[in-house]
Amino acid sequence: MILGAPATPLDLRSLLQRHFGHEDFRPLQGDAIRSILAGRDTVVLMPTGGGKSLCYQLPALAAEGVTLVVSPLIALMKDQVDALREKGIPARCLHSGSPEGEAHIIGEEARRGELKLLYAAPERVATGRFSTFLGGVRISLVAVDEAHCISQWGHEFRPDYRSLGALRRRLPEAPFAAVTATATERVRQDIAAQLEMRNPAFFTASFDRPNLTYSVRPKRNSLPQLQQLARELRGESGLIYCLSRRDAESVAARLGAGGIRSAAYHAGLEHARRRETQDRFVNKEVQVVAATIAFGMGIDVPDLRLVAHYSMPKSVEGYYQETGRAGRDGEPAACVLFFTRAEKQVQETFLREIEDPEEYREAHRRLGRMVAYGELRTCRRRFLLDYFSDPSASDRDNCGGCDNCLGWRAGAPAGDVEEFDATEISQKILSAVVRTGQRWGLAHVTAVLRGSRAQRILERGHDELSVHGILRDEPADRIRDLADQLVERGLLERSGGDYPTIRLSPEGWNSLRNRSSVTLTRPKTPAAPPPAARGARTGDDATSSQANPELLDALKRLRLEEARREGVPAYVVFANRSLEAMAAQLPQTEESLLRIHGVGPAKLAAWGKPFLEVIRQYAAERQPAPATGEPSVPAPASRAQRPDAPRRRTAAFLVIGSEILSGKIADTNTHRLAGVLRGKGVDLRRVLTIPDDPATIAAETAALSKSHDFVFTSGGVGGTHDDLTMDGIARAFGTRVIHHPHFLAALRARDLETTHRGLARVPEGAELRGGGESAWPIVVMRNVWILPGLPSAFEHKMGVIEACLPSGPAFFTESVLVPGPEEALIPLLDRLVAEHPNVQIGSYPGPEGTRVTFDGDTEPAVHRAATAFREATPVRIER
Repeated sequence: MILGAPATPLDLRSLLQRHFGHEDFRPLQGDAIRSILAGRDTVVLMPTGGGKSLCYQLPALAAEGVTLVVSPLIALMKDQVDALREKGIPARCLHSGSPEGEAHIIGEEARRGELKLLYAAPERVATGRFSTFLGGVRISLVAVDEAHCISQWGHEFRPDYRSLGALRRRLPEAPFAAVTATATERVRQDIAAQLEMRNPAFFTASFDRPNLTYSVRPKRNSLPQLQQLARELRGESGLIYCLSRRDAESVAARLGAGGIRSAAYHAGLEHARRRETQDRFVNKEVQVVAATIAFGMGIDVPDLRLVAHYSMPKSVEGYYQETGRAGRDGEPAACVLFFTRAEKQVQETFLREIEDPEEYREAHRRLGRMVAYGELRTCRRRFLLDYFSDPSASDRDNCGGCDNCLGWRAGAPAGDVEEFDATEISQKILSAVVRTGQRWGLAHVTAVLRGSRAQRILERGHDELSVHGILRDEPADRIRDLADQLVERGLLERSGGDYPTIRLSPEGWNSLRNRSSVTLTRPKTPAAPPPAARGARTGDDATSSQANPELLDALKRLRLEEARREGVPAYVVFANRSLEAMAAQLPQTEESLLRIHGVGPAKLAAWGKPFLEVIRQYAAERQPAPATGEPSVPAPASRAQRPDAPRRRTAAFLVIGSEILSGKIADTNTHRLAGVLRGKGVDLRRVLTIPDDPATIAAETAALSKSHDFVFTSGGVGGTHDDLTMDGIARAFGTRVIHHPHFLAALRARDLETTHRGLARVPEGAELRGGGESAWPIVVMRNVWILPGLPSAFEHKMGVIEACLPSGPAFFTESVLVPGPEEALIPLLDRLVAEHPNVQIGSYPGPEGTRVTFDGDTEPAVHRAATAFREATPVRIER
């Protein structure tokens, strides 16, 4: 027997109280823990937030030796290790980001018996060095987290997990425990087979999360709806999943423009930036995070009140796992999916990269079930439970916790929208798609319909089309909404990729030729989304409702202060439930504080004193002295604060227009601008691509100018969107657009006034910097710099910026020119992006081939990424 005799329930509860501050565990948890303690291979299937981690953490504390935990997410590993160490439990982690030499230190600690849990990434476990590392370490248990990754029938198959079968043969005496939140019956059996388990015990909890409310909304006017959902959070936390990095940035920017503390999180950001966003999110400095689905967050935040999907996931398993991050504290939370069937085409483009025919068919089947969920008209909860073979809802026709059972009808309560005869406006939209060549995105078609005179429209002669300006009086958002409905009706088709185009379907051609009647919907009143959540409240209602609001706010502020001081997430200090109980019960001694749920000896020793001081001060000021004899103490002295580090100045870059020459010129300018700014001690924190709409430009510019020291915009003077950019900037600052006399003089000197007079339109009061015979000036309005987009002006404008900003750390770059098309390099570049998160990698096709660039803050990181690319590319030309 590896772990020794099974512990009694009393032993488990005592162990739980000593290390975790409470005695609560579910019966299924207890059964799984006793199975593992008995040395039996065990598979635990439990929904996110159900306490899977406890199933191997508690046996790790009861056994001699080290428990090895294999986990795929670095962020989640770090969070769990931080939380364990704060409880006084010796735990460490090893992953690709671990410092050199740390493995040796951890190995020595493990061999000396100073560790109880060691977390490692599957890629690390697969190496021969790790097998050597295990020499002399007594492994009492191997726990495989996110175990569905080992099965090719799972939704997140990871080839490195296959190496765990060899690990089993390396440690034949140690029991294996596999835990996951999402696995069908087929996947469960495959997990056991791949891990070579011997007569495993299966423990499956119900997938039903009664505190979660599920709803699906049409993906039309989704950003205003997201803003409303975020406002309804009233300071609580929310997570929004997006399909692309661009969407994540755009959603975060729009929320920020609406006054919501938001941030983007995706693999394209530097590791330090991702870590900073993560820390600010768990510490409540950021309210809402927009994150890419493919990358994942790996953040363990128990009190998320909203998980919204701005894009459709590729499987029901993925959707269930991601929504499972909501309401892990048992309190009500909302799970909202913005759905359009057109996104199936986008997901199918990714599926085509799967080479194995059987794996492709399985992935296509999972995608079909996800589409079925989006189109469902019956109970969504029952659909999810049936998918995972959970009979919990088999006897219920109405769950009372989804939009269909509550009668919301796809998130649009009765009275919010109305149907209307859209035949005429649909004909105009369809005609514009055809006459512009069916090779443009919706933003370009909308600009043509509204009569834009942007340079890209003039260059292609689209201003001479009969459809140019025929919807001049219609707002851009309304045109896009109606076009989205035409996509949903099957009259338009949208291509996949980062720059989707629209074209007519066969049904659309028939409708255009026959002038078929089309009925669409439009808002009757401003959007009023349903309440954030109506699930059953499973927490302690009495405690929450009786909590003193002022004291609760003071305790939360103290928690944030302590979390920052220790460098840990806020919930690691105390969970919301614990603070609410403190604010309701007013414990004023260590003994009474220990009776609060979630307060154990380790947390009492670490943080009990400052929290008791705040509670005693509150009680002394507002209540009579307690009759229990608990002492009344004076108000605590103000806590010493660490001096703040010097604040680095920040900048944002607005890319105006959705059709920017394949995005390549804008991206090149971004690299160059980022390098100049970093060289001058300024962080380029946000890069956004926004529509060429003055109202949007005004909103984004006004918001960013309040939160950043510099805001740069593409377009403007000499650019492709100068008229709209200037109008938006002027609107943001309440000024007029005028013809700047100095600029007019420059145009006259070059004999360009007649054809380029529009370039002189700048906001009133704007300052011109730079200029000369070979370049246009840079327009500066407060801290907004409008950068010319002409290549001939590029180096000059960078020179102006370099002369105006202070110096700072260096920025490093390398590039490789490869003959051949960009498309052939995409798989390799995708892999390098994942393997080198601290380096920004871009590709730019040209007549001689494709140039690949590598940019970053540290020269070794840039060099490693460039070297890896060179080694993987047999034919190359260096420059």
